[in-house]
Amino acid sequence: MPSRRKPIPQLPLPLTGLAELAVPLQPGDDKAFVVPASWLGSPVESRLEHSLATIRHPDLEGQTQEQRAGAIRASLVSDRDAVTQLIGAVIARRIGEALPGKASSKISKEACFNIACRLADNFLAEPAALDKVARWLAVSVSAWAAADRAESTETLARRLAYLVSIHAEDAAGALVELLLPPNRPAGYLEALLRSPEAAAAEQALPQIPPGTMIVLASGHFHDIREALYKNTFRKVEGTPWPTASLKRNGASGYAQLRPAVMDSEPLLPGSRLQAWVTTMWRQQSELSDLDADGLDALCALYLSQARAPDDAAVADVDEILGMRGLKPKRGGQGRRGGYEPEQRAEMLKALSHIQNLWIDIGEVRVYEGGGDGRRQRSSTLKTLQSRPFIITDRMGQVRLDGYLDVERFIFRPGKAFAAFLFGAGRQTGLLFQRALQYDPVRRKWEKRLTRYTSWQWQAHARNGQFTQRFSVRTLLDAVGEALNERYPAKTRTRLEKALTTMKADGVITTWHYVGKPLEGLNRHGWGAQWLDAEIGIEAPQMIRDYYLRSVDAVPMSLADAAPSGEMAERVRHHRRMLGLSQEEAAQRLGIRQGHFSKLERGRVTPSEKLRHEIEVWLGE
Repeated sequence: MPSRRKPIPQLPLPLTGLAELAVPLQPGDDKAFVVPASWLGSPVESRLEHSLATIRHPDLEGQTQEQRAGAIRASLVSDRDAVTQLIGAVIARRIGEALPGKASSKISKEACFNIACRLADNFLAEPAALDKVARWLAVSVSAWAAADRAESTETLARRLAYLVSIHAEDAAGALVELLLPPNRPAGYLEALLRSPEAAAAEQALPQIPPGTMIVLASGHFHDIREALYKNTFRKVEGTPWPTASLKRNGASGYAQLRPAVMDSEPLLPGSRLQAWVTTMWRQQSELSDLDADGLDALCALYLSQARAPDDAAVADVDEILGMRGLKPKRGGQGRRGGYEPEQRAEMLKALSHIQNLWIDIGEVRVYEGGGDGRRQRSSTLKTLQSRPFIITDRMGQVRLDGYLDVERFIFRPGKAFAAFLFGAGRQTGLLFQRALQYDPVRRKWEKRLTRYTSWQWQAHARNGQFTQRFSVRTLLDAVGEALNERYPAKTRTRLEKALTTMKADGVITTWHYVGKPLEGLNRHGWGAQWLDAEIGIEAPQMIRDYYLRSVDAVPMSLADAAPSGEMAERVRHHRRMLGLSQEEAAQRLGIRQGHFSKLERGRVTPSEKLRHEIEVWLGE
């Protein structure tokens, strides 16, 4: 006689909200099987009436295994609603185990149980599934002694329900896995189960404007993008790896092209180390705007899928190509449609560069949140050592030569890098998709200026500075171009063309020179004077609306708009032009030298009164 199967512990749900959906039959007993909470008000035997009658029927004793299974299957069909709810309770428990603890407040209990029962119903709709449940019960019943079947109806009903729930364990786990990454995007399950209150709160958040996406928007992240598209990676003493300096708001650090294998094998043998060094310098020679595109695309995809720092996300190579504005070929007449192999290979090369990117920044300001999860004014300085993103799994087709044509991949951020993507320290903002779609050769100026201005809108949104002044020198530096001293008109024409194109494409609302900087530009040597001219650039209304709904900002006019970084540059340039020390300049403005020093470095934002005094002083 087969041995009776030992009970499998059915642990209570980890989430308080979901625990009310599927509870131990005997409260307090963690080894009891789970049943729907609605069953606690009535005896179990009343739910499985037909199945109990079949199992207790005397004719069952003399039947073959197949005959028993057939009879039990017919009774399960009669008790279909109860069996569905019972398996649904098991699935609900598995859902609770799959969700992070913080999701409990956002879960609709009713939606959870309804979805669990729907999954159970779909499971039982498959004839093979119901057959397996019936055969499982038939085998178990044949192992019972006649004395067991003579037990009380209540005990027998509990045993029957227990057997059904045990059989459903594996199926429940498989069904819930279909709702989790990589089968579904991260957060898909939470979205299905979101309570009406949580959904309403999410809908109250500002909608992402069309033609934009959410990316990381800290100053250090923009430095990393600039290092990639300007290719500022150079040979530095003390390290064999290509290194780019990162400096922003007084914090310094570096980015390196260092192979990801170093994370697990820091002490590589000499020959392997040299081979990797050669590879990294080859990758350095390949860096371009495409790498910045790839970094922004990964940020956008991750932030749209992940709901916690430890989550992974799934990316499709063709999806990234589509984000860049590339159009797949149409198929037909014997031709295969889709993107060119060269386009995919080029994108995968850029992703390989990002995989090998290592960041080390000495002092990064991270905001600590309060109990409500919102950003607070208090902040701390922390060291950031991390890879931006790590590709963990690759999926695709194996070619005849044995290599994998990667079509999709799973990735996640480095642990330290994730602190800027989630929580109170989250530093994200809008980026126009045009930044990825502009051609990196023919529209390089537009591409880089779109990134720079998008970052500026976010950086100064809290102060409502959506119309800003930029010196021509600053804009040229953002593009990575210098003044053509022999033919300065060419540089001026190209910059103005880029701004006009951005206006036509809706990236900016308008632009114009501030004051009368063009007077006398026809004289010899006017290029140097033009570099100090200021251009006012205004953000589109949808960008203003988004940030005004996101932060407590106060709009400013063009006359008042002067971001601290731009103000710092103007103040520093004017002081040097007058030949003043910081102490002398501070006395003229009626402030202390220390405050003036911070003002020159862009570390403080001047008050409205001081801003007016500075503007008067700059006009002297």
